[in-house]
Amino acid sequence: MPSDKDCAKFVWSDYYLTEATSVAFQNLYNNTDGLLDSWAAFWAKTAAEFKSFSNVIGYELINEPWAGDIYANPLLIVPKVADKMNLAPVYEVLSKAIRQHDEEHCIFFEGITWDDFGVGFDTVPGGELYRNRSVLSYHYYIPPSLALIENFGARKKDLERLKCGGMMTEFLTSAGEIEPMFKTMDAADMYLQSWIGWEYKAYHPSRPNLKGNRRSALWNGTGLDQIYVQNTTRTYPQAVAGYTVKFRFDLTSKEFVLVYEVSETCHATESVVYLNEEVHYPSGYTVTVTPSSVKWSSATKNMLTFNHPTSLPVGACREEHQRDPNEYWHYKRYNGPQGHVSARTVASVAPLEWELQKIVQQFATIQLKSCMTLDVENCHSTVHIKQVNMSMMEYARSFEFTMKESVKKATQWAAFHHTSRKYGSQNQRRPYHFLKSI
Repeated sequence: MPSDKDCAKFVWSDYYLTEATSVAFQNLYNNTDGLLDSWAAFWAKTAAEFKSFSNVIGYELINEPWAGDIYANPLLIVPKVADKMNLAPVYEVLSKAIRQHDEEHCIFFEGITWDDFGVGFDTVPGGELYRNRSVLSYHYYIPPSLALIENFGARKKDLERLKCGGMMTEFLTSAGEIEPMFKTMDAADMYLQSWIGWEYKAYHPSRPNLKGNRRSALWNGTGLDQIYVQNTTRTYPQAVAGYTVKFRFDLTSKEFVLVYEVSETCHATESVVYLNEEVHYPSGYTVTVTPSSVKWSSATKNMLTFNHPTSLPVGACREEHQRDPNEYWHYKRYNGPQGHVSARTVASVAPLEWELQKIVQQFATIQLKSCMTLDVENCHSTVHIKQVNMSMMEYARSFEFTMKESVKKATQWAAFHHTSRKYGSQNQRRPYHFLKSI
């Protein structure tokens, strides 16, 4: 067995190009010496042990699979070919082993890493019956991936064709070179994709070629890396009771926007939004919801729930928004195709009522830190979350002037700190994890 020092003599990716690696992967796919049987037995055992864990979202069959023996069959290098010839049959075997013990958790499946123009799978592991419990796993790195938007566009076409979920399960996160990371996160929001970041851990054995920002991830050896935490924790929807039209989080302003439509195929009425109060809203936030038939609550820290009534009609609508310096968000809406009624929910979370802002703006600059929006026309709701700038509040109070009663109430309301209460036990509210075979 070679040591870490021996392995570090070459870049890790170079080992993939060796004939030994290609043959080893092909032996696994071909079930040589019962390798595939053992792999399936591993996943069967794993599913049997973890099927009752509500904080496990699913099982990823293999991370970054190699194409197989590219020397015996060079066509495997061609995108999509290895997916169809090697991976798809293997995934059927593995999914069958898992489904014998666990019918509910998601199965994450991945193509070769250079499927830039789409994956070669014709269906999800297990077939059409499991589309709603299957997730196409993909990574984004340059190289080998295409440009950012083109990459997400290709994945969107894959998801529409396979009719399954999708998740970007790797991309480079960093506490140093952060702009590319932000662009990737914003693109993931735009394409409604969840993500998992990758970085070498500080507790990993010393590697000469990993220095500075590339060495540190969430933990830097002495504790949490606060720069990393601030830049990677984001407000996002954990569950949406309908069809998600769009969501977006602005790390600078802390504004969050979510738009969804009521769907006849979704019978749930509760949507769940996660927000990191300590990091992004340390002085609190405000929430307003329209119409009044859509209710919101926060039974525990960092969680907001929105419930729309069952009377909200199913419909279809399109929405465009633009940022206006004097308003939060402007919406252009129409009622959808003939015979349909717009069924949309809008929410905003903001720091301070505008009336209070107008009075104190002559004394201090008000910083708007967040806004989350769901939109509703006829059957659409809106919520705003904005951070309260407490230093500004204290500054405003230092002036001797008489406030109107409404302003007093607004001040008290804006300074309100969110308290933790007993929280419900629905599975979709809990932190999710998935098991990954590497």
